[in-house]
Amino acid sequence: YYESTERPFDYRYLFLLVKRNSNMIITFLIIGITLAAVYISRLPDRYEASAQILLERPNWTPEAGVAVPIPDIWADDYYNTQNEIMLGATVLREAVGEAKLLDYFQVEDVEEAASRAKGFLQVKRIRDSRLFNIVATSPDSQFSTALANAVTRAYIRKNFEDQLYFSKELLGWVPEEGSQIVTVEDPFGKIRQISRDELIDSLPSIR
Repeated sequence: YYESTERPFDYRYLFLLVKRNSNMIITFLIIGITLAAVYISRLPDRYEASAQILLERPNWTPEAGVAVPIPDIWADDYYNTQNEIMLGATVLREAVGEAKLLDYFQVEDVEEAASRAKGFLQVKRIRDSRLFNIVATSPDSQFSTALANAVTRAYIRKNFEDQLYFSKELLGWVPEEGSQIVTVEDPFGKIRQISRDELIDSLPSIR
């Protein structure tokens, strides 16, 4: 016959054990802190620079002579696409020229410089928002700042140029001042009429 009994944990014994070996514990603690400090001191400095963009998705797209509203369910696809464009070849090539990265990387090929620059970059969208941070991280603070700014400006210019083309194509079939009402069709086939000014106001914008 065995009777099981639970013995309370002896905190006093643990305290005495720690006290008896305090010198050894302190020695190992000091050694650990010293090794960690030496390791951290040998790591290269990392500087992070970021530029924030507030992005508006377009509300209308021209389709067969009719302006079609973009449904909300397409919003994520649109923002994900813009995320890729921010670090796309077109934007990076322009940023390479603006930030003089050929000289910085000591290379002659723009594509190579763009590829190397991409390794220092990240795009971070703030969750459930239209805000994007273009982040550059490197051991060189001036390089990080110049790269983040150059990529941001290059993306804004590309976006602006695309909008100008979009606006030109869209307004090409919109009636002139003589006719202020435009007939549009939504994705569900419903016909509605809006003013020319309302249509122009719906064009995409970026800050």
